[in-house]
Amino acid sequence: MAQVMLDNGLVETLCNVISAVNKVYKNYDFDVEEEQQLLLGDIEHFLACIVVRSCSLGGLQSFQHLDDLVTMLGILEDKEKEIHGMTSEAVRNIRKIRMHVLKEAIDHIHAIYKVDGESNVLPRGYHSYSEPKLKPMVSTYPMVDRSYSVDGRFTAYVGEDVDDDVESGTPHKILQRQLSMSESRRYSTLLDSRKVHKLQKERQGVSDNEAPQRFQKLIYLAVNMILFLDPVVQRRTEVDHHVDSFSDFCSDASYLDEERSFIEYLYDLLVDCLSTIQERTRVRNRKHWHSLLWSSRDVLRVQLGRLMVHMLSPGQDIAMRCYALNLAQGPKAQNILKTTLQSNLQHDVKVVVYLHDLMTNHSQELNESQAEDTKVFRVLLEKCGFIPEPLKSQQLRSSLAEDMRVFESEREKNRMMWRKQRETYERRQLHKLDGLAKEISHCAMEVTQKVVMDQNMQRKKLLEEVRHGMAENMDLRRRWHNIIQQLTHERAVWYDPEYFPTSWQLDPTEGPARVRRRLQRCHLGLNMKYLMPEKLTEYQESCKEPLSYLFEDCTEHADSAVLISRTQTNEAIKNTAKCSNVTPSSETPGELLIGSNNVYFVGDDGVLDSNSTWEKQSEGEVMSLSWSYEEIREIHRRWYQLRDDGLEIFLTNGKTFLLAFENQKERDYVYRQLLSMDLPNHVELGNIGANIGAITQAWRSGQMTNFEYLTQLNKIAGRTFNDLMQYPVFPFILADYTSEELNLEYPKSYRNLLKPIAVQYKDMESVYIDRYRWLKEEFDKPEIVHGVELMPPTEPHHYGSHYSNSGTVLQYVVRLPPFTKMFLQYQDQHFDLPDRTFHSVGTAWRLSSRESTSDVKELIPEFFFLPEFLTNGERYNFGRKQSGEPVDHVILPPWAKQDARLFILIHRQALESDYVSQHLHGWVDLVFGFKQKGKAAVEAINVFHPATYFGLDVSSIEDPVKRRAMETMIKTYGQTPRQLFTNPHPQRSFSDSAMYPEVTGMYSPGIFSHIATKDANKSQQTKIERPIQQVKGLKWGNYVGSPTTPEPKVCWRETYSTVVAKLVALPTGSLCGLAANVCLFVMYAKEKGVSSINTTDIEWSAILSWGHPDGVMRLKQKRNTEPINFIHTNTSDQISCCNGLSDCRQFFAGTVSGVVIVYNTKFNSARLSNIEVVGNRVRLYGHNGAITCMSVCTPYSILASGSQDGTCIIWDLNRLCYIRTLSGHSGPVMATAISDTMGDIATTSRPETGGSDLYLWTINGNLVSKLHCDSVIHSLTFSHAPEGTSINVIAAGLHTGIVRLWSSWDLKPVREIYADEFNQPVVSLVFSHDCNFLYAANSEGTVVVWNKSEQGKQKIPAFIPFLK
Repeated sequence: MAQVMLDNGLVETLCNVISAVNKVYKNYDFDVEEEQQLLLGDIEHFLACIVVRSCSLGGLQSFQHLDDLVTMLGILEDKEKEIHGMTSEAVRNIRKIRMHVLKEAIDHIHAIYKVDGESNVLPRGYHSYSEPKLKPMVSTYPMVDRSYSVDGRFTAYVGEDVDDDVESGTPHKILQRQLSMSESRRYSTLLDSRKVHKLQKERQGVSDNEAPQRFQKLIYLAVNMILFLDPVVQRRTEVDHHVDSFSDFCSDASYLDEERSFIEYLYDLLVDCLSTIQERTRVRNRKHWHSLLWSSRDVLRVQLGRLMVHMLSPGQDIAMRCYALNLAQGPKAQNILKTTLQSNLQHDVKVVVYLHDLMTNHSQELNESQAEDTKVFRVLLEKCGFIPEPLKSQQLRSSLAEDMRVFESEREKNRMMWRKQRETYERRQLHKLDGLAKEISHCAMEVTQKVVMDQNMQRKKLLEEVRHGMAENMDLRRRWHNIIQQLTHERAVWYDPEYFPTSWQLDPTEGPARVRRRLQRCHLGLNMKYLMPEKLTEYQESCKEPLSYLFEDCTEHADSAVLISRTQTNEAIKNTAKCSNVTPSSETPGELLIGSNNVYFVGDDGVLDSNSTWEKQSEGEVMSLSWSYEEIREIHRRWYQLRDDGLEIFLTNGKTFLLAFENQKERDYVYRQLLSMDLPNHVELGNIGANIGAITQAWRSGQMTNFEYLTQLNKIAGRTFNDLMQYPVFPFILADYTSEELNLEYPKSYRNLLKPIAVQYKDMESVYIDRYRWLKEEFDKPEIVHGVELMPPTEPHHYGSHYSNSGTVLQYVVRLPPFTKMFLQYQDQHFDLPDRTFHSVGTAWRLSSRESTSDVKELIPEFFFLPEFLTNGERYNFGRKQSGEPVDHVILPPWAKQDARLFILIHRQALESDYVSQHLHGWVDLVFGFKQKGKAAVEAINVFHPATYFGLDVSSIEDPVKRRAMETMIKTYGQTPRQLFTNPHPQRSFSDSAMYPEVTGMYSPGIFSHIATKDANKSQQTKIERPIQQVKGLKWGNYVGSPTTPEPKVCWRETYSTVVAKLVALPTGSLCGLAANVCLFVMYAKEKGVSSINTTDIEWSAILSWGHPDGVMRLKQKRNTEPINFIHTNTSDQISCCNGLSDCRQFFAGTVSGVVIVYNTKFNSARLSNIEVVGNRVRLYGHNGAITCMSVCTPYSILASGSQDGTCIIWDLNRLCYIRTLSGHSGPVMATAISDTMGDIATTSRPETGGSDLYLWTINGNLVSKLHCDSVIHSLTFSHAPEGTSINVIAAGLHTGIVRLWSSWDLKPVREIYADEFNQPVVSLVFSHDCNFLYAANSEGTVVVWNKSEQGKQKIPAFIPFLK
């Protein structure tokens, strides 16, 4: 059994126990320290049993256990030394155990070979080590002797006078008694007659050849341990006043008692052994011990010499050095000394030199006895022929000092060799049990697998029930939240103004060309000190959600594990990956789950921000995002913090998500796996180079505006709204911010797009060139400077700041939540100094272009589409400037008339001007092109700090301080976009007439199967007076009805027996005419990338009819087929109007009761109808009267519903929730229209006085203008020519049959369009997809088409009636 335990890691286990004991008792008091010593004493005893067994049994394997034990203790000591230090109690305990193990082994061999008829007289010094160092009271207790047997067991012999009352006294005294007996049993080696027979038996197990080898091995191990291990030392108390040439070899430390005792014990043992060898073998019963020593004589002499030299060396204290001189006092000292020193040619020289040092340099430190011992030892050396010479000259003293240095060097060399050999053996020892561990792990794994399988079978049903209940509970809570959301807004029955949010923040939903115009409600969650006094009266500092108390007692743990379990219950998860969801305000770690139908992101931390746009069930719950594969539109690999490990996902509803993975390999794997799924709406962009080429060609040919082109370049270069450090960057366009009148046709009104923003003026170039030259000289200096500085010299650059970073973006949008809170966090919960706050567009231009060498920022996209960021709508208190002027709304140029919306519109037109179009390629070269890096960048004065460029590998920086500094730079300095062009960018080469490309498409079988493709022609542009008097050069655009085009002419007319109640323009260029109570469903083919930018194909189509007596909505896919029952509705609440999204994702029905019903639909070719309703219908409550009209804007994901109650409500199609009410109408809202380009909303109402009132609202509910029309307006529509190159119009169909046009900027009248014999109310109105044709239908069933030029010069788009 003992052998099995030793072979299976008993020694390693005991070493682990020692380590654990040292760790547990590290910082305890004295009482616990005694308990620790008691435990360690028991372990010593256990190890002694192993030692006795190893020394008693024959064979190499048996003694190997002792060698392994010594090695493992050495490994343990090194580990504790590294953790606790050399002088720690832990190291001291292990060193003591090591010495005890070696001593027990030597003593056991000594005992079994020197036992027969011999008095057991131990060497002098042995008792000083073996007697325990305990408190004085310990000596009053009897000694307990435990002798070890060959099988590892022990027998106790207790004296007759043992006190039976061991339980008397305090626990502290009892512990001392136990410690006394433990020490006694371990250190007692008294032999009596009862042990003789047993020891003789044990000796018979070891052969005569093995015994000397083992004894020599033990002596060798003991001497090496003394010579080569660092002593556990304590500082000397005495002061050495003598300083000479030998003082460098002296030490100020001395051994602890245990080490000193062991050294003295071993020294005396070696001397005693050599003395025994000198005797003649006259006694028969001593032959065994004498034979063993005689076989080991050479080893004993060498080891005694090594130990003597070590003890006499100047590195030892005086007491140790003098102890070595005791050899001269013993019998046969001369013979022992002579044979010892002659065993090695160097020992005699070293002993002579060290003795001279002791007698000459330390004579004053010796007492009388020690001085006498040195003299006797010197005489003994002379008798042996080693005559020391006095140090009579300085030259001889220097020679001896040099000898001592050589001796010390030799000792250190031997020590390194010993350590190297020991390390090799330690490595082998550490891996000795690897095979056993592997086998045990394999067996444990098999057992574990079996147990797990059994457990899984037993608890599978329980888990399913728990998960099912959990999913139901979560679903129930979600439904309650939806109900609360629908019924607590300001137009709902449970409205509570105390909890309903009144502030507005930017909605991250992206519209066309990635513009983000929408705002959404929020709680500011800011301290009132940040607000102006007039805001405090209406400010709600509470951020609680309405009816939040309903969930206060919920005990469900909605953590990540719960959500993951819920998703795994309902859907198979194919892969998971650790990543972080990156937003402008945070980086949330979590896990991405790729399911069979959906993708999930489950955050690790709770969502505490009540303004978060993420889906959450209550305060503090984890972030949970999900989207189906049908929603994924684009997937792009991204850089994040200059690491190529990001992934950005674009959805069809305008949402985007930036995910940062742990490494590039993990990101690429997820990227490939997502692309392998069925993504019906995914746009395959293909090769980036080819994609960029196609986009550039589209821009050059006029198929893309400047704004759209810059947006695409930012997107391909990795710029994203989700990361403030990689926010999209746009150029400063204008240079005139002071004039009352702006001339967009005057080149000097613009900045120089061929040069960086910082060098718009010639005199500024030398400033940055000189900076670059100086930094280059510093960088080229010798590398010796690198060792002095904390950071190495920075590579040369012109600008220490960047044109785009988080600070720049937050400065611009500080007035717009949620960026306000981000700015406060960025500025340590303070607004910036008023004079440094972004307060004027003109000042920002001056600072960037001339007045500041550290401010070289460009613009952000919001300068071209979002007026709300320029106004202080939340009434923040930014303070007063040094001039006393308060900082409030951003000061705009005089030509903008302090109208933020007007400034944005004019600025967008400036971006699309002819001058910018001809020079924009120069700015692209600087930011995205060949002037971004290298020699061209230096020549263009366009080099930024190296920490802003891609390719910087932070992980390669070994110094943690430098690495953290570089990471901070990356997070704050800004990041240069990915370089897209390596050659000069081509200039734009198109005329304005090419801005409206030909639109073509093809049709698949369906409701359009009999229709052929139609083409559209182009027209020419004319001039007209200014739309805004203070701005010259604005463009009306090239569309039918534009003031710059000829008078619209009727090019087609047709009269039908059924009234065309609704006209629908298709992206293919064709138009559809629908009868009353009919809605069109169209499924467009998947986009094929940039190459399909001007082509659209129809994959499936159908018409939906309602108003049937049975309340069933019916779907018809082909003209000659019977309709299919699709949706059953409530006959008691009749449907008044319907509408739907162009991609068939949602369908809306307005009812007479004022409820808007939303059906989520999905194309499914497996069904008879090819379309199905998914999920539950959603009811949107807010109107008090019947729904009269509904308009859907797919690009901005909003729905506008008008009602008899005189309100128009805007609904969010992504969240299916209430946004705001457009109130103040003079009567029932009869018609609505939404601009697909800007999101502006037009409404019309009928006052009691007659006629109609027309209202123009921004997408965020701000009333732009209103007017009264004498004739009743029956229909409304917007033209949708590209923004910036056009000023679109609102077309209204009047009761008189006239179509009247107003400017979409300010409702300024543009023109009237009419036709002969077309004088009935215009019930429907629409522009063709290319805006070259205007279609109108009146109440008599007549459809009229106007175009820009005379009839016959353009092909009329196909008109497809669905009137039966």
